Amino acid sequence: MRNKKPIIQIDKFSAAGQNGILYCQGFYPEVINGKSVMGEGLTSFNIVNNETAGFSNLGNIYGSVALSTINSQSSLYNIYINNTSKIFAYQELGTTITDGEIHSNSLTATTNPDIIETPLGNILYPSEKYIGRGVRFKATGGSTTTIVDTDKDFVTLGYAAGDKVTNLKTGIEYTITSISTTTNTNDTLNFSASGVNTTVANDECIAWEDDRFETDINEAVWQQPQNYWVKQFAEYANEILFTNGNYIGSISASDRTLPNDESTVTKDRKQLPSKYQAISIKVNNAKVLVSANFNGKGALCLWDGASDGWNNILKINSPVIATTEYQSGWIFISDGTLYYTNGFQLQVLYKLNQDNRISSNKLKPITHNALTINDSMLYCAGSGSSISETGLYAIDLDNVNNGFTLIKQIYKTKESGNPYSVFVNNRFSGSKSIEVCGNKFINYISSGTASALYRDKSLIIALSLPEETKISGVGLNLSRGVFGYNNDFFTTERSRDVQVSVGDGNRGLIDYINTSSGVAATTTFIVDGRTFLNTEIGDEIMINDKEQTVYSERSFITNITGKETVSETWTIDPDLSATHNPSTEVKMIRVKKFGRKTIKNNELKNEIMFFPETSLFTNKIYIEIVFFGKSYSMPLNINEINVYGE
Repeated sequence: MRNKKPIIQIDKFSAAGQNGILYCQGFYPEVINGKSVMGEGLTSFNIVNNETAGFSNLGNIYGSVALSTINSQSSLYNIYINNTSKIFAYQELGTTITDGEIHSNSLTATTNPDIIETPLGNILYPSEKYIGRGVRFKATGGSTTTIVDTDKDFVTLGYAAGDKVTNLKTGIEYTITSISTTTNTNDTLNFSASGVNTTVANDECIAWEDDRFETDINEAVWQQPQNYWVKQFAEYANEILFTNGNYIGSISASDRTLPNDESTVTKDRKQLPSKYQAISIKVNNAKVLVSANFNGKGALCLWDGASDGWNNILKINSPVIATTEYQSGWIFISDGTLYYTNGFQLQVLYKLNQDNRISSNKLKPITHNALTINDSMLYCAGSGSSISETGLYAIDLDNVNNGFTLIKQIYKTKESGNPYSVFVNNRFSGSKSIEVCGNKFINYISSGTASALYRDKSLIIALSLPEETKISGVGLNLSRGVFGYNNDFFTTERSRDVQVSVGDGNRGLIDYINTSSGVAATTTFIVDGRTFLNTEIGDEIMINDKEQTVYSERSFITNITGKETVSETWTIDPDLSATHNPSTEVKMIRVKKFGRKTIKNNELKNEIMFFPETSLFTNKIYIEIVFFGKSYSMPLNINEINVYGE
């Protein structure tokens, strides 16, 4: 429609929550030479999952700490803790560490753990009623049944028979049977052999004392059992603080030179107000901010570390699950709203439009470690409404009106991962500085497209028209991405599949349907049509069952038989790539396909047009744009979206 003027032109873009953008997955607005475009944003890439050798017990990862090997800044690795108090190690580059599970805590786990490196370079990790300590050291020698460090007196450090030690070089964990002397007093840990594995000089090791610090607090009648309490750490002045029910506890960390530091625990260092349960703690600007759950409401408690009372308490409608440091205060997300606080006042930075005002199902962090900031980008491992799916959300704090974009997380080969925590990890190579940990996976975030795991991107825009209009087409002005992986080496597939669909919203936009059991197919679904009365031929479906091979695949209903009966049957096109399960959760997107096209380089000079397959008369429209993922396909920007009518 080169010579026809559009009735609406969109050439200023934001992410979800602004300018009519209802849903934004994988796209993010950019400004290039003063021109607003919708670019392809960030994508998740998998590092390990529970099918990776050594990680079969990975579980839900709640905490991560980045470490340098002892006496070296060039050999880097990470350790992680999961919801059953198992600890894992991963080294991206190098061979000084064997990847996989390195410690299994012998005590009852806390389901909300954390992990931290102390000023002395040791590791603290919680269980239900204890905080364990892992002392890091390099062996000066050993054998198949011993590990020796002539600089350590392991008895003075608190170790005894029954504690454990891991040789990180071999990845083998041993149970200590006794402590003896080889050169200096108590410098040798003895254990039973594990095959022919042996310890030699300079092997990096961690000795584990799971019951180092007892933190048991009598549970009040209003509290959950202790194994459900959040145990989060924060370093403050001469202490390591930790949440402990109705208290903040502390571990001494005052002297970074004495080997007997980390010797004292105060499990009730400071009490919160009555019936306040600590769920998060962060330190910034010499101040401590504790988030608490009070009868299902939220409270932010500010403390200067010295006052007997609390310097201030802010009340919030819902518990604040996670906070993170920003400028001289903290940032958090509650009920779909992004806030900044200095501990005395609240400032709304951005509000995401979700569902309705009375809904409690709005964007929020999933765990206490679900927020982090890198440069100006805030990342939230979040769950939310039917529109805001579980995943990693990103927003530019320098341009908050750009809104949130959703970055779905890879689990195995599908974007079906549920994230639990997110960290800035500068111990990985440059492109992997944002680390996302979740249910049985560890991922990193990248803007690159040069991967066989390149994924779909989708966008839904809501627009109002001045009067009822016949929609005759949608045009896209597209261009190659200017930044990132856009050269021919990384984009050997010089084309991209793009799909445009449009709806009027008269039957709603998004719904979820569970298909009936009894049929598994690639082209049909059976539903109880007596319950789901709103479906029409032409509606889009997307498989929403994360356990299925065909998760996230899209198709359209081409025929319905047995309408409004117990065995209403849908025929779909295109076919699914594999058979779906008999009972499947399907996401209904009530839009009709205007077309799917393979766009090649030489077509980008023209507007790409998509036309309706059936007539659409409306005074409001919802436009869905999907860029389909394909290995090494070319990245695209959306420069303009034009709507044509008559």
